Amino acid sequence: MVLSKKPDGSTSLIPALAVKEEKGIVEDQDLTWEDFSIAAPRMIDTMAKAEWPQDQIVMMTDFWSGIQVHPLRSSSDPLGKRALLLYQAEQRKLWHQAMRTPGHGYSLATINEEILRTTKERLFCSDRDTKERDLVCPPHRLLPI
Repeated sequence: MVLSKKPDGSTSLIPALAVKEEKGIVEDQDLTWEDFSIAAPRMIDTMAKAEWPQDQIVMMTDFWSGIQVHPLRSSSDPLGKRALLLYQAEQRKLWHQAMRTPGHGYSLATINEEILRTTKERLFCSDRDTKERDLVCPPHRLLPI
């Protein structure tokens, strides 16, 4: 589910697949911290208006609050901040998928530090691979004629 802005300026939750092709959609992991800080409380408000179960609203509130106050959030390491946004994006999607299975999933209220660590490692490796690839085969640049 994603927030979608209606023509009248209000927002609503709609299936992500329904808006995949719309322009201007920003994936969770690509949000700026300012946008994330605005989106999370709006999602909580929208969940309440959509009459989500209270325990799920509390869990998501704890989840997004934990992301915002995590030590990596105030770190000078930009990779740590990106890892937090990617972690929350991936875990939220996995939670929604798990909710469709017997047993109704699990709680996101507490950040799984091990998963967060491996998420950061994946980002580091991806960044390193991109930098190494650019060193071996620099991006093609057009030369002036």
